[in-house]
Amino acid sequence: MRYVDDFVIIHRSKGQLEQWKKEIESFLKEKLQIDLHADKSRVIPLSRGVDFVGFRNFAHFRLLRRRNIKKMIRKIRMFKDGKMDFRPLMESYQGWQAYARWANTYRLRKNLARTLVDIIWNKVE
Repeated sequence: MRYVDDFVIIHRSKGQLEQWKKEIESFLKEKLQIDLHADKSRVIPLSRGVDFVGFRNFAHFRLLRRRNIKKMIRKIRMFKDGKMDFRPLMESYQGWQAYARWANTYRLRKNLARTLVDIIWNKVE
């Protein structure tokens, strides 16, 4: 998988991945005079999930990062407490919904939508 200058290589063999990593490091250093980021370039089991382009990617599903979920919940609470106006909340929420659809988030999105409707309904009463 590749996105701009980030990439992930998936293979069954850890040894093969280690070999490719060495070859990539060598190519980047010799041909492009750049280094792989030591903390971000590592061989890990896919069962732990790969943090890539805003999601934790697993073999058969994708999750949002927790901080992205917490950030949206925080904005909803700010609206509930009167610290955020409706329009900026809805702009943020719609963007978040479009982004969250790329992950396995059906129940999460449904629950947040229900919460938001309840808060709006209570403000109207």
